[in-house]
Amino acid sequence: CGKALGAVPTSIVGYERKFNTALGFKNEETFVRSILVGQPAPPLYFARMKELNREGVPILGTLPAPKLCAIEDLILQSTAGHAVIIDTRPDRKQFMAGHVAGSLYAPLGISFAMIVGSYVDPAAEIYLILDEERVNLAVRTLVRIGYDNIVGVTPPSELSSSRLVNHTLPRVEFSDLGANVCVDEWTIVDVRGESEFETAHIPGALNIAHTRLASRINEVPRGKPVMTYCRSGNRASAATALLAREGFEVTLVDGAFQDWAGLRQEL
Repeated sequence: CGKALGAVPTSIVGYERKFNTALGFKNEETFVRSILVGQPAPPLYFARMKELNREGVPILGTLPAPKLCAIEDLILQSTAGHAVIIDTRPDRKQFMAGHVAGSLYAPLGISFAMIVGSYVDPAAEIYLILDEERVNLAVRTLVRIGYDNIVGVTPPSELSSSRLVNHTLPRVEFSDLGANVCVDEWTIVDVRGESEFETAHIPGALNIAHTRLASRINEVPRGKPVMTYCRSGNRASAATALLAREGFEVTLVDGAFQDWAGLRQEL
């Protein structure tokens, strides 16, 4: 479960014999090793889903219908501490260049549920920065993982037209990062999985999978600025927003890990 899941809703023995690599192992030891190696850290909402599946889910009656909010109302909720704002814009560079202070970053795509389910309390009031035509998709995705307190939606266009959206986060490219990163000056947080980290990483980096960062936030030292990185920048951008929300001075290392000059030295 949770590793290379098939997309077919049903199957037959002949198909599995031909395409299922797990059936090719000759003994239990190699089968177990193959399943466990590279297994991603599960998002935090998995544990709650087990409880809901066992005990039963609340009856909603209808899907949540978040109201349309002006950017001023969104910022008011943010500063009052009543809400969790989730910015779903697909371009992380736009988010880093300007967003509502304290907002989380979770593009509405394949990792949306995983990020929200790992970073947001299920009881929190959720406000989405999202185009109106995609609200239904976002609501259905959140409800499926037990998040139904979806209160408001603000179109991304309001962010670009408001002077109140002035919070930025610094980012650098891996290609601009020197081979020797000074861990005395920075806390380096590698938010990839354990197996990725073991293959190669920036020396001195702290490894916390992005889906576990919220529950292990106290392991990140607060005495110096933080850099976050992953394989491509997707996971690290979500982690950067979370750390900033928690009060860290944080910089996103964007781009491909394979472009880091120090990687060629390690290999």
